Amino acid sequence: MSKKRRRKRKIKPFTKITIVVIPLLLISILVYSKFVYNDNNDSKNNNDNNNNINEVELKEDENNTNIEDKNEEIIIDDTDYIGMLEYKAKTDYRYKEVIINKDIYPEKLLEMLARNDDMISYMYDYKEKEGHVYIDNIGKVTKGTYPLLLQYDKRWGYGIYGDNVIAINGCGPTAIAMVVAGLTGRNDITPYTVAKYSYEKGYYTSEWGTRWDLMTVGATEFGVTGKSFTLTKENLFNELNNGHPVITSMRPGDFTTIGHFILLTGIKDGKIMVNDSNSRERSNKLWDYETIAPQIKGQWSFSLS
Repeated sequence: MSKKRRRKRKIKPFTKITIVVIPLLLISILVYSKFVYNDNNDSKNNNDNNNNINEVELKEDENNTNIEDKNEEIIIDDTDYIGMLEYKAKTDYRYKEVIINKDIYPEKLLEMLARNDDMISYMYDYKEKEGHVYIDNIGKVTKGTYPLLLQYDKRWGYGIYGDNVIAINGCGPTAIAMVVAGLTGRNDITPYTVAKYSYEKGYYTSEWGTRWDLMTVGATEFGVTGKSFTLTKENLFNELNNGHPVITSMRPGDFTTIGHFILLTGIKDGKIMVNDSNSRERSNKLWDYETIAPQIKGQWSFSLS
């Protein structure tokens, strides 16, 4: 038997090239795809991170703004009344006008405004109306009720008492006017009426302001009698419960930085009712005896003469 010879097939050159190139192309495509995918992911992550960072920065900026705003409000010293007014001027054009024209106002008036927003209308017309009194009565009065009269009321607050306007110097005369209205029912005794009389009779001094004897000797001119008494809780509550209003001279504290007269009008829920001619806010509060008593340096109860 003859043996058959197996013939060896020759591979063509083109086929050789194809066999080598195609796998290389596939490998290249796979490598490139992986690189692009990773690069895109990295970019996306970087963008996400940047967005997160930006969000954090924005939040930090917002917090810093709030903190700065709060700090600006907090760091203003209570004695820096100009700083307090400048802060208010940021949101109220009337305060801005006051700051621009601050040289026309007495320093004490600016200090009072910084602590009492209710005065801004009075301040706005100050230069035009200084020295003028616009009314000779306090309006409707009910005997037995003590109206809250304010020193900076435009009807009389621009009037002069001593060396300044009633808005600054007139706490004593204003307290007397409230007492007279409540005890007598008269409405023709204004803070300016009492201030004019007090100054003419020498009850006002530039050094001390209204003298205490206006509360006793001077008050009789208006049909009321004031008498001093020893300050105890029992004595004070007895006077007020018996219908005797009490004027007190106050030390620096809740009501004043220098000195001030206020009117105590009665007792409610075991606390003291106050008419403070320099503040609606303080007048709307009820006060504990323990809070007020240490600030009192003189007190007079009033009755009809």
